[in-house]
Amino acid sequence: MSKGSLFVGWGAIIPGREKKASEVLGNALQYLQGIKSKGVIDDFDVVLLEPHGGELEGFVIVNGEKDSIAKLRVDEEFLRVIIGVQLVHNKVGVVGAYRGKEMQSIMKIWDEQEDKLIP
Repeated sequence: MSKGSLFVGWGAIIPGREKKASEVLGNALQYLQGIKSKGVIDDFDVVLLEPHGGELEGFVIVNGEKDSIAKLRVDEEFLRVIIGVQLVHNKVGVVGAYRGKEMQSIMKIWDEQEDKLIP
């Protein structure tokens, strides 16, 4: 089966929601650990960024089978977690991502399309 990844990024905490943001992050990590232990995903990495002048403050990369990742995006409990994050952070994004061999496949498609469309 082919592998897939999901990038979930967030920006600054909405002022006045700092304590809730910590609770939401804890709940999200607990949720991810739970679906990992059930075999829904392979693994995940959480990254908090140091101050850098940009809008992205942190992100999670979730890895698993492509079909499982696709189903995860419409799973009701996953949506609850994401909505919770949106209620305490600005600029929340959930984006499909490519890593490793899957990234190589996408780059091959890119090259094919470039050759076809750009003289």
